[in-house]
Amino acid sequence: FESCSVIHAEVCAILNCERRDELLGSELYLLGIDSDGSIYSNAFPCDMCYKIIKYQGIKTINVFQADKSVIRNEVV
Repeated sequence: FESCSVIHAEVCAILNCERRDELLGSELYLLGIDSDGSIYSNAFPCDMCYKIIKYQGIKTINVFQADKSVIRNEVV
């Protein structure tokens, strides 16, 4: 995260949320799209984004996989 020159999508979504209190107990959905338009399955947040997600009170991270299934991850 420190070496990245852009804001990650997860943090951007949190920053653009008008009412941060609505994030408490919410679920975050992630879908990684490759440059060719294909879905890739390693869209789990980096360590820094995970800490921010946890700090904002988001309880579940749902990651869409290439086979269109969803992996639910409880934020602990």
